[in-house]
Amino acid sequence: MQGWGEPIQRNLLWQMLARTKTLVATIIDHRQYSTNNIEIETKDRRTGAGKGKEASFSHVKPTSRQAGGITVAVHPILGRYREHHKQEFDDQRGWNRWAQVTLRGEENVLIIGAYGPTGGGTQQDDNTMWGTQIQAMEKIPTTQKQKNPKYQFIYDLGECIRKAKRQGYRVILMGDMNITLQQNKQEEKFLTETMGVYEMCNAHKTMWPNQRQVYTFPRYKTWIDHIWVSKSLFKKGAIKEVGIDYSTLAMTLGSQLTTPTFFSLDAHAAALLAKHSRQFLPKKFFHPKISILISKTLRLGLPGVEI
Repeated sequence: MQGWGEPIQRNLLWQMLARTKTLVATIIDHRQYSTNNIEIETKDRRTGAGKGKEASFSHVKPTSRQAGGITVAVHPILGRYREHHKQEFDDQRGWNRWAQVTLRGEENVLIIGAYGPTGGGTQQDDNTMWGTQIQAMEKIPTTQKQKNPKYQFIYDLGECIRKAKRQGYRVILMGDMNITLQQNKQEEKFLTETMGVYEMCNAHKTMWPNQRQVYTFPRYKTWIDHIWVSKSLFKKGAIKEVGIDYSTLAMTLGSQLTTPTFFSLDAHAAALLAKHSRQFLPKKFFHPKISILISKTLRLGLPGVEI
């Protein structure tokens, strides 16, 4: 989000969320004061207001003066399946690197929205995410301490996923990881190995195995935004589509899951899902050239690798 963006950019964001019938969204890198705005605009532009239309949210605030907040927003259709907040899946170091919600149904699902540290070096600067984490790492036990905040982020996420899987949860991890894929760096290898240990796979890579150049940050031609999911979700056929939408603030990486795979929807929720096609913004906010671009980027991906 790089703060909270301009109104015209957010109009495109809400339009896209409505058009794609998004039920769970992660909003990354907003400012501390933006959480109320996010909830208000979600009701105004996305879900409506009134009984049965209340979206639910999990927020973590930035730990520095800069942007860096994280929100996981759950549409009312799935909100009824949300459990009480499970603190054991929070960032146990208190660094606010991810927000999370759990949903209980035929399959229990942990959804994590994560924001990985960006920066480098060993400088301790209280005004940056990297600097505050470098400083905090001095207090970590040697058996858990990693070489820098990026490696620590990967290690700690892995521990969270391990705990969730031991409790029977499938895991969906989404976010701005600030770890570039396709460049064969050591941190990418550590991430891939860690996700492999906990039987997580990259959704886009799995659905588009022959796509060699993937950019989620086109300005620098980097792939830093990821969706990792439990392999069992692919085996169940729960992932239908994965794509990249470049029309909003920077880009949106998304995947479509078959909702009934996870939840035995009651009559009310099933009716809401059937009618879930409302556009909350006038079409004039949606530029036709962007529509063409989206039609090219959000294609149906076909599973092409053995899991």
